[in-house]
Amino acid sequence: MNNILSYLGNDFTIVDLGSGFAESSAALKPFHPAITCVELDAANRSNRNPLDYKRHECITKAVAGVSGKQTLYNRAMPNASSLTPTRAELVHAYGLERFLEIKSQETVAAVSLSELLESLQLSQVDWLKTDS
Repeated sequence: MNNILSYLGNDFTIVDLGSGFAESSAALKPFHPAITCVELDAANRSNRNPLDYKRHECITKAVAGVSGKQTLYNRAMPNASSLTPTRAELVHAYGLERFLEIKSQETVAAVSLSELLESLQLSQVDWLKTDS
């Protein structure tokens, strides 16, 4: 494990676009002291312990192709909430109606990934986590 921490060089950045990490993977826990964790949590549902990480940023914005106001679709399964509307025919084909039902909509601030990284003075992303 020390070899891996040494390899990471105390400089490994995870950007979690959905903040559905649920206290992250147990396999990553020993490496938290070397990890910068950036959570994008537009719905403000973070449940991580920031003290575990080298650096922890919880941003209450969404990431989108362009900055500005966006609609966040809050779904029955909170980790499936997103800026993207679903396609009813696909939801039905996969039998996901009960999970993807829209419970509410809200307008949230969105920022582009490059603007976010610049604002946090981060020059790299080692793992861009895009789903739960």
